Amino acid sequence: MSSGLFKANGKRCVFIHIPKNAGNSITKALNVTGLDHLSIKWFPDRLFSCAFVRNPWDRVVSAFFFLNQGGKNPIDWLNGLRYLSQYEGDFTHFVRQGLSGGSPKVFGDRSFRPQYQFICKESKQVSVDFIGKYENLSSDLNSLAERLGFEIENIPHLNPSDHKKYREYYTDRTRQIVADTYKEDIELFDYSF
Repeated sequence: MSSGLFKANGKRCVFIHIPKNAGNSITKALNVTGLDHLSIKWFPDRLFSCAFVRNPWDRVVSAFFFLNQGGKNPIDWLNGLRYLSQYEGDFTHFVRQGLSGGSPKVFGDRSFRPQYQFICKESKQVSVDFIGKYENLSSDLNSLAERLGFEIENIPHLNPSDHKKYREYYTDRTRQIVADTYKEDIELFDYSF
């Protein structure tokens, strides 16, 4: 599943699927017709739009293990080889070498691309009407449904990656590298480690 259109009380709406933010579960709950992981730039302003964001430190762990475990399709598998195989499953090594610097090569895989790039049109101004948080998935998805005038029957848990709690993977140094790399996401969406 991916970014795409859904209907709420006969009104067409847009869901922007930012990878590794429970997007598959949300598209299923909203009955989204997918187009791919498109940014808000591809959709007309007149449509109501929504997205969900995630703590960047947690998202990096999730994306790393998801791709290291082969992902869910051949593109994920190839991107795992292309961007992560040199780190041999070592998360600390990946963060130190793969995420440090100005614009990491790993951004070639959308799972690591900064979240603001999916929902901002110009100059880092958020261009969606509703932003929910992965950490409050159930309550935020129900708030979205209430705002649009429908009910969510269930929220399936799809596409999980297998790993421990994200804080267990970080050192002070790797925590700071992620803070520097995803500075815009952390500031725009009010996240802390």
